[in-house]
Amino acid sequence: MKAADEAVKAGKNAGQTKREVRKLEQQALVEAAKETPGFKQAAEIRGRKIALKEQWGLALMKPLSGVMGISREYFESDFSKDFGEKLVDVPEENLQTPKASIAGPAMEGLGYSLEEPELKNMYLELLARAADDRVSTTAHPSFVQTIRQLTAEEAAYLPILLKSPTHPTAIVQYRAQFIPEDAGHGYNLIRSHVLNLTNNGALFDNPMLPTYVDNWVRLKLVEVAYDVNLTDPVAYEWEKFRPEREAAQKQVDEMLSTEVVADFASRGVSGLELVAQRGVLSATSLGYQFAVASGIVEANPRV
Repeated sequence: MKAADEAVKAGKNAGQTKREVRKLEQQALVEAAKETPGFKQAAEIRGRKIALKEQWGLALMKPLSGVMGISREYFESDFSKDFGEKLVDVPEENLQTPKASIAGPAMEGLGYSLEEPELKNMYLELLARAADDRVSTTAHPSFVQTIRQLTAEEAAYLPILLKSPTHPTAIVQYRAQFIPEDAGHGYNLIRSHVLNLTNNGALFDNPMLPTYVDNWVRLKLVEVAYDVNLTDPVAYEWEKFRPEREAAQKQVDEMLSTEVVADFASRGVSGLELVAQRGVLSATSLGYQFAVASGIVEANPRV
């Protein structure tokens, strides 16, 4: 069993190394291309387009300046540049003034999120959609309130989890299961909503993650179920290496060392064991549409 675990770990490390190599190669190609006349010409053209869209952006939003409140200072300084970049690929004939029900709250939200790039970008993307008459109906006013109820940290997790409503994510919860299980004594929940989080390839335990997942469920961005699981045999292999598992095992060991277990025998219970209950986290249709409208995922034409 140990050899199999090591093989899985080695496979993951090899895959990560290949991805890093490809990323470095792509960066090298981009840097080399910057010196070519074609690249420089394309950059100049895009720069002119952005400058034009900056002026269009100000013109579109000026009628709503009275409802912008706290973001007035930002509107008069950096907003035109930020908004212009979002509009650069929108044909001029498709530009429109966003509805006040979206623009007002979104601009106010921008005023509070200027130091948080993830949230700031989501507000700008939503505004850009509302200003494009081809897709403006997908910029639902409720999405502004959804962004306001997210932290920058949890928003950074959403691109992977909301990329498609048809591709659920493996999730587990750790339980202290009474033995034997069929004795009818159930289990104690140790840790819920564990995902395979990494930071630059390193595993880490974010104690706020269970709260974040509950918040996404409350906002109806995702659904979580522990009575079903993915059928892929390797979908949950990562669970064996999680730091949360080690912490959960320590809690079970502590429970076994207390006097609470002294009466186990009289209750027909022989002990406790750590169980990783498998489940799935799925993006809802609302969650997916929110992710597209706020720019954190690209629209999938097959969904």
